Amino acid sequence: MDESRDNLIQQTVRGFRWSMRPGLQGELLSEDGLRLREWIAAGQASVVKQGPHRIVYRVDLPHLRFYVKHNLVQDQRSWFRQLLRASKARIEFDCIREATARGIPTIHALALAEEEARVGTGESFLITQTLDDCIPLHLFLAGVLPTFAEPRASRLRQRLAVELGKLIARVHDAGLLHHDLHAANLLVRIGDKDRIELFVIDLLAVKIGPPLDWEQSRDNLVMLNCWFTLRVNRADRLRFWKAYFLARQLGAWQKDPHGVRRYLRELPVIEALSWKRNLRFWGRRDKRCLVNNRYYQKLKAPGLVGHAVTEVDPEDLAKLLRDPDAPFRDPGARVLKDSISATVIEMT
Repeated sequence: MDESRDNLIQQTVRGFRWSMRPGLQGELLSEDGLRLREWIAAGQASVVKQGPHRIVYRVDLPHLRFYVKHNLVQDQRSWFRQLLRASKARIEFDCIREATARGIPTIHALALAEEEARVGTGESFLITQTLDDCIPLHLFLAGVLPTFAEPRASRLRQRLAVELGKLIARVHDAGLLHHDLHAANLLVRIGDKDRIELFVIDLLAVKIGPPLDWEQSRDNLVMLNCWFTLRVNRADRLRFWKAYFLARQLGAWQKDPHGVRRYLRELPVIEALSWKRNLRFWGRRDKRCLVNNRYYQKLKAPGLVGHAVTEVDPEDLAKLLRDPDAPFRDPGARVLKDSISATVIEMT
Protein backbone atom coordinates (compact mmCIF):
# COMPACT_ATOMS: atom_id res chain seq x y z
CA MET A 1 0.00 0.00 0.00
CA ASP A 2 1.40 3.37 -1.04
CA GLU A 3 0.71 6.73 0.47
CA SER A 4 2.20 10.19 0.17
CA ARG A 5 3.61 11.78 3.33
CA ASP A 6 5.89 14.78 3.52
CA ASN A 7 6.23 14.65 -0.27
CA LEU A 8 7.59 11.09 -0.04
CA ILE A 9 6.09 7.84 -1.24
CA GLN A 10 5.84 5.14 1.44
CA GLN A 11 5.95 1.50 0.32
CA THR A 12 6.77 -1.87 1.90
CA VAL A 13 8.43 -4.50 -0.29
CA ARG A 14 9.92 -7.80 0.84
CA GLY A 15 10.26 -6.79 4.45
CA PHE A 16 11.71 -3.32 3.81
CA ARG A 17 9.86 -0.08 4.46
CA TRP A 18 10.71 2.40 1.72
CA SER A 19 10.43 6.20 1.66
CA MET A 20 11.29 7.77 -1.69
CA ARG A 21 10.76 10.71 -3.93
CA PRO A 22 7.69 10.37 -6.19
CA GLY A 23 8.24 8.71 -9.55
CA LEU A 24 11.15 6.47 -8.54
CA GLN A 25 9.30 3.28 -7.55
CA GLY A 26 9.54 1.64 -10.96
CA GLU A 27 13.15 2.72 -11.43
CA LEU A 28 14.38 1.43 -8.07
CA LEU A 29 12.07 -1.40 -7.05
CA SER A 30 10.60 -4.60 -8.43
CA GLU A 31 8.30 -7.07 -6.71
CA ASP A 32 11.44 -8.62 -5.21
CA GLY A 33 12.66 -5.34 -3.72
CA LEU A 34 15.63 -3.17 -4.67
CA ARG A 35 16.90 -3.97 -8.18
CA LEU A 36 20.51 -4.13 -6.98
CA ARG A 37 21.15 -7.67 -8.26
CA GLU A 38 19.78 -6.72 -11.68
CA TRP A 39 22.09 -3.71 -11.87
CA ILE A 40 25.13 -5.73 -10.81
CA ALA A 41 24.36 -8.47 -13.36
CA ALA A 42 23.94 -5.86 -16.11
CA GLY A 43 27.21 -4.11 -15.20
CA GLN A 44 25.32 -0.99 -14.13
CA ALA A 45 26.37 -1.22 -10.47
CA SER A 46 29.79 -1.58 -8.92
CA VAL A 47 31.20 -1.53 -5.38
CA VAL A 48 33.09 1.69 -4.57
CA LYS A 49 33.58 1.13 -0.83
CA GLN A 50 33.20 -1.91 1.38
CA GLY A 51 33.66 -2.53 5.07
CA PRO A 52 32.28 -4.71 7.85
CA HIS A 53 29.35 -2.38 8.53
CA ARG A 54 28.46 -1.04 5.08
CA ILE A 55 28.79 -1.49 1.34
CA VAL A 56 28.53 1.45 -1.06
CA TYR A 57 27.58 0.91 -4.72
CA ARG A 58 27.60 3.31 -7.63
CA VAL A 59 24.74 2.75 -10.06
CA ASP A 60 24.68 4.21 -13.58
CA LEU A 61 21.31 3.88 -15.29
CA PRO A 62 20.45 5.50 -18.63
CA HIS A 63 18.60 8.42 -17.04
CA LEU A 64 19.72 8.31 -13.41
CA ARG A 65 23.04 7.98 -11.57
CA PHE A 66 23.17 7.42 -7.83
CA TYR A 67 24.89 5.75 -4.88
CA VAL A 68 23.39 2.98 -2.77
CA LYS A 69 24.72 2.76 0.78
CA HIS A 70 23.83 -0.59 2.34
CA ASN A 71 24.16 -0.39 6.12
CA LEU A 72 24.64 -3.82 7.68
CA VAL A 73 23.83 -5.06 11.17
CA GLN A 74 26.81 -7.33 11.55
CA ASP A 75 27.22 -7.65 15.29
CA GLN A 76 25.43 -7.32 18.62
CA ARG A 77 26.70 -3.80 19.16
CA SER A 78 25.09 -2.60 15.90
CA TRP A 79 21.83 -4.28 16.85
CA PHE A 80 21.74 -2.73 20.32
CA ARG A 81 22.56 0.67 18.84
CA GLN A 82 19.45 0.55 16.68
CA LEU A 83 17.28 -0.27 19.67
CA LEU A 84 18.01 3.21 20.97
CA ARG A 85 18.42 5.20 17.74
CA ALA A 86 17.00 5.32 14.26
CA SER A 87 18.76 3.41 11.49
CA LYS A 88 21.87 4.98 9.94
CA ALA A 89 20.02 5.45 6.66
CA ARG A 90 17.17 7.28 8.40
CA ILE A 91 19.56 9.54 10.35
CA GLU A 92 21.56 10.51 7.26
CA PHE A 93 18.45 10.86 5.07
CA ASP A 94 16.86 13.28 7.54
CA CYS A 95 20.12 15.22 7.97
CA ILE A 96 20.50 15.64 4.22
CA ARG A 97 16.96 16.96 3.86
CA GLU A 98 17.35 19.32 6.82
CA ALA A 99 20.70 20.61 5.56
CA THR A 100 19.16 21.25 2.14
CA ALA A 101 16.24 23.09 3.77
CA ARG A 102 18.77 25.29 5.60
CA GLY A 103 20.49 26.23 2.35
CA ILE A 104 23.60 24.03 2.58
CA PRO A 105 24.85 22.62 -0.74
CA THR A 106 24.95 18.85 -0.38
CA ILE A 107 23.90 15.64 -2.09
CA HIS A 108 20.25 14.89 -2.96
CA ALA A 109 18.55 12.14 -0.97
CA LEU A 110 16.38 9.98 -3.23
CA ALA A 111 15.23 7.12 -1.03
CA LEU A 112 15.77 5.13 2.12
CA ALA A 113 14.68 1.68 3.27
CA GLU A 114 14.63 0.07 6.69
CA GLU A 115 14.32 -3.64 7.29
CA GLU A 116 11.31 -4.54 9.44
CA ALA A 117 12.23 -6.39 12.61
CA ARG A 118 10.39 -7.61 15.69
CA VAL A 119 12.48 -5.25 17.82
CA GLY A 120 14.13 -2.11 16.48
CA THR A 121 15.25 -2.05 12.85
CA GLY A 122 17.55 -4.25 10.80
CA GLU A 123 19.61 -3.43 7.75
CA SER A 124 18.99 -0.18 5.90
CA PHE A 125 19.59 1.41 2.49
CA LEU A 126 20.24 5.03 1.61
CA ILE A 127 20.11 6.15 -2.01
CA THR A 128 21.58 9.50 -3.01
CA GLN A 129 21.94 11.10 -6.43
CA THR A 130 25.45 11.64 -7.77
CA LEU A 131 26.87 15.13 -8.12
CA ASP A 132 28.20 15.23 -11.67
CA ASP A 133 31.71 16.52 -12.41
CA CYS A 134 32.60 16.68 -8.72
CA ILE A 135 35.74 15.38 -7.05
CA PRO A 136 36.66 15.09 -3.35
CA LEU A 137 38.56 18.16 -2.27
CA HIS A 138 41.62 16.26 -1.01
CA LEU A 139 42.00 14.53 -4.40
CA PHE A 140 41.52 17.78 -6.27
CA LEU A 141 44.22 19.56 -4.27
CA ALA A 142 46.68 16.67 -4.44
CA GLY A 143 46.18 15.37 -7.96
CA VAL A 144 44.24 17.80 -10.16
CA LEU A 145 45.20 21.34 -9.20
CA PRO A 146 48.96 20.69 -9.66
CA THR A 147 48.31 19.79 -13.33
CA PHE A 148 46.94 23.27 -14.12
CA ALA A 149 49.25 25.86 -15.63
CA GLU A 150 50.08 29.15 -13.95
CA PRO A 151 48.62 31.63 -13.25
CA ARG A 152 45.38 29.60 -13.36
CA ALA A 153 46.52 27.18 -10.66
CA SER A 154 47.34 29.96 -8.19
CA ARG A 155 44.13 31.82 -8.97
CA LEU A 156 42.02 28.71 -8.40
CA ARG A 157 43.87 27.82 -5.21
CA GLN A 158 43.29 31.28 -3.76
CA ARG A 159 39.61 31.35 -4.79
CA LEU A 160 39.13 27.90 -3.33
CA ALA A 161 40.46 29.01 0.05
CA VAL A 162 38.01 31.92 0.14
CA GLU A 163 35.01 29.87 -1.06
CA LEU A 164 35.74 27.15 1.47
CA GLY A 165 35.83 29.73 4.26
CA LYS A 166 32.44 31.05 3.16
CA LEU A 167 30.96 27.55 2.94
CA ILE A 168 32.07 26.50 6.43
CA ALA A 169 30.71 29.77 7.78
CA ARG A 170 27.35 28.97 6.16
CA VAL A 171 27.44 25.47 7.65
CA HIS A 172 28.10 26.80 11.15
CA ASP A 173 25.55 29.60 10.88
CA ALA A 174 22.99 27.04 9.68
CA GLY A 175 23.49 25.05 12.88
CA LEU A 176 25.27 22.03 11.41
CA LEU A 177 27.96 20.50 13.61
CA HIS A 178 29.74 17.99 11.36
CA HIS A 179 31.64 15.54 13.54
CA ASP A 180 33.61 14.16 10.58
CA LEU A 181 34.58 17.38 8.83
CA HIS A 182 37.62 16.84 6.61
CA ALA A 183 38.66 17.35 2.99
CA ALA A 184 37.38 13.93 1.82
CA ASN A 185 33.86 14.91 2.90
CA LEU A 186 33.90 18.05 0.76
CA LEU A 187 33.33 17.93 -2.99
CA VAL A 188 34.48 20.55 -5.49
CA ARG A 189 33.26 21.31 -9.00
CA ILE A 190 35.00 23.72 -11.36
CA GLY A 191 32.49 25.29 -13.71
CA ASP A 192 32.58 27.79 -16.56
CA LYS A 193 35.12 30.60 -16.15
CA ASP A 194 36.59 28.61 -13.22
CA ARG A 195 33.52 29.14 -11.05
CA ILE A 196 33.97 27.08 -7.88
CA GLU A 197 31.16 25.05 -6.31
CA LEU A 198 31.61 23.21 -3.01
CA PHE A 199 29.38 20.58 -1.41
CA VAL A 200 29.31 18.97 2.04
CA ILE A 201 28.72 15.20 2.12
CA ASP A 202 28.61 12.24 4.52
CA LEU A 203 26.08 13.81 6.86
CA LEU A 204 25.57 10.79 9.10
CA ALA A 205 27.82 12.29 11.79
CA VAL A 206 26.01 15.64 11.92
CA LYS A 207 24.16 17.30 14.78
CA ILE A 208 21.65 19.94 13.72
CA GLY A 209 20.54 22.76 15.97
CA PRO A 210 21.00 26.50 16.46
CA PRO A 211 23.99 28.39 14.99
CA LEU A 212 27.26 27.18 16.49
CA ASP A 213 28.79 29.21 19.26
CA TRP A 214 32.48 30.07 19.14
CA GLU A 215 33.67 27.09 21.20
CA GLN A 216 31.85 24.63 18.93
CA SER A 217 32.98 26.49 15.84
CA ARG A 218 36.62 26.56 16.94
CA ASP A 219 36.69 22.81 17.67
CA ASN A 220 35.14 22.09 14.27
CA LEU A 221 37.64 24.38 12.55
CA VAL A 222 40.50 22.58 14.28
CA MET A 223 39.17 19.25 12.99
CA LEU A 224 39.12 20.60 9.44
CA ASN A 225 42.49 22.31 9.75
CA CYS A 226 44.29 19.12 10.80
CA TRP A 227 44.48 18.01 7.17
CA PHE A 228 45.08 21.44 5.64
CA THR A 229 47.85 22.51 8.02
CA LEU A 230 50.07 19.77 6.54
CA ARG A 231 49.25 20.37 2.88
CA VAL A 232 48.19 23.99 2.32
CA ASN A 233 50.46 27.00 2.69
CA ARG A 234 49.97 29.64 5.36
CA ALA A 235 48.83 32.33 2.94
CA ASP A 236 45.91 30.23 1.72
CA ARG A 237 45.00 29.16 5.24
CA LEU A 238 44.92 32.85 6.19
CA ARG A 239 42.62 33.54 3.21
CA PHE A 240 40.30 30.81 4.51
CA TRP A 241 40.23 32.18 8.06
CA LYS A 242 39.62 35.76 6.93
CA ALA A 243 36.76 34.70 4.63
CA TYR A 244 35.24 32.59 7.42
CA PHE A 245 35.37 35.38 10.02
CA LEU A 246 34.03 37.99 7.60
CA ALA A 247 31.13 35.72 6.64
CA ARG A 248 30.22 35.10 10.29
CA GLN A 249 30.47 38.69 11.54
CA LEU A 250 26.77 38.67 12.52
CA GLY A 251 27.35 35.95 15.13
CA ALA A 252 27.13 37.15 18.73
CA TRP A 253 30.57 35.76 19.56
CA GLN A 254 32.05 37.87 16.74
CA LYS A 255 31.21 41.22 18.32
CA ASP A 256 34.27 42.62 20.02
CA PRO A 257 36.21 45.92 20.01
CA HIS A 258 38.40 44.78 17.13
CA GLY A 259 35.62 43.61 14.79
CA VAL A 260 36.69 41.23 12.04
CA ARG A 261 40.36 41.55 13.02
CA ARG A 262 39.64 38.91 15.63
CA TYR A 263 40.70 36.23 13.12
CA LEU A 264 44.30 37.45 13.46
CA ARG A 265 44.24 36.61 17.17
CA GLU A 266 42.33 33.33 16.85
CA LEU A 267 44.41 31.90 14.00
CA PRO A 268 47.52 31.04 16.11
CA VAL A 269 45.26 29.34 18.67
CA ILE A 270 43.56 27.21 16.02
CA GLU A 271 46.89 26.32 14.41
CA ALA A 272 48.35 25.22 17.76
CA LEU A 273 45.27 23.15 18.62
CA SER A 274 45.44 21.51 15.18
CA TRP A 275 49.01 20.35 15.79
CA LYS A 276 48.06 18.94 19.20
CA ARG A 277 45.16 17.05 17.66
CA ASN A 278 47.39 15.67 14.91
CA LEU A 279 49.97 14.51 17.45
CA ARG A 280 47.29 12.69 19.44
CA PHE A 281 45.94 11.12 16.26
CA TRP A 282 49.35 9.90 15.14
CA GLY A 283 50.09 8.54 18.61
CA ARG A 284 46.89 6.51 18.62
CA ARG A 285 47.42 5.37 15.05
CA ASP A 286 50.87 3.96 15.80
CA LYS A 287 49.20 1.07 17.60
CA ARG A 288 46.74 0.40 14.77
CA CYS A 289 49.42 -1.04 12.50
CA LEU A 290 49.82 -4.04 14.82
CA VAL A 291 46.23 -5.32 14.55
CA ASN A 292 43.67 -6.10 11.86
CA ASN A 293 41.47 -3.17 10.88
CA ARG A 294 40.47 -1.26 7.76
CA TYR A 295 43.94 0.29 7.48
CA TYR A 296 46.29 -2.59 8.36
CA GLN A 297 46.37 -6.37 8.34
CA LYS A 298 48.46 -9.04 9.99
CA LEU A 299 50.49 -11.37 7.77
CA LYS A 300 51.55 -14.89 8.49
CA ALA A 301 53.28 -17.51 6.35
CA PRO A 302 55.64 -20.42 7.03
CA GLY A 303 58.70 -18.94 8.71
CA LEU A 304 57.53 -15.31 8.87
CA VAL A 305 55.05 -12.88 10.38
CA GLY A 306 54.43 -9.26 9.48
CA HIS A 307 52.00 -6.44 8.81
CA ALA A 308 50.79 -4.60 5.69
CA VAL A 309 48.44 -1.79 4.74
CA THR A 310 45.13 -2.98 3.32
CA GLU A 311 45.62 -1.04 0.06
CA VAL A 312 48.22 -3.55 -1.15
CA ASP A 313 46.86 -5.74 -3.94
CA PRO A 314 46.10 -9.25 -2.55
CA GLU A 315 47.92 -10.94 -5.45
CA ASP A 316 51.07 -8.87 -4.88
CA LEU A 317 50.85 -9.63 -1.18
CA ALA A 318 50.53 -13.36 -1.85
CA LYS A 319 53.66 -13.28 -4.05
CA LEU A 320 55.57 -11.44 -1.35
CA LEU A 321 54.58 -14.01 1.27
CA ARG A 322 55.70 -16.86 -0.97
CA ASP A 323 59.10 -15.24 -1.59
CA PRO A 324 59.88 -12.24 0.67
CA ASP A 325 63.34 -11.81 -0.91
CA ALA A 326 62.02 -11.50 -4.48
CA PRO A 327 61.81 -7.64 -4.46
CA PHE A 328 65.50 -7.42 -3.54
CA ARG A 329 66.44 -9.48 -6.63
CA ASP A 330 64.30 -7.39 -8.96
CA PRO A 331 66.53 -5.52 -11.46
CA GLY A 332 64.22 -2.50 -11.25
CA ALA A 333 64.68 -2.07 -7.51
CA ARG A 334 66.66 0.96 -6.38
CA VAL A 335 68.66 0.62 -3.17
CA LEU A 336 68.04 3.51 -0.77
CA LYS A 337 69.94 2.10 2.16
CA ASP A 338 72.22 -0.94 2.57
CA SER A 339 73.74 -1.49 5.99
CA ILE A 340 74.33 -4.22 8.54
CA SER A 341 71.03 -3.42 10.28
CA ALA A 342 68.73 -2.94 7.28
CA THR A 343 68.37 -2.79 3.53
CA VAL A 344 65.79 -0.42 2.04
CA ILE A 345 64.76 -0.48 -1.62
CA GLU A 346 62.35 1.49 -3.79
CA MET A 347 60.12 -0.38 -6.27
CA THR A 348 58.58 1.30 -9.32
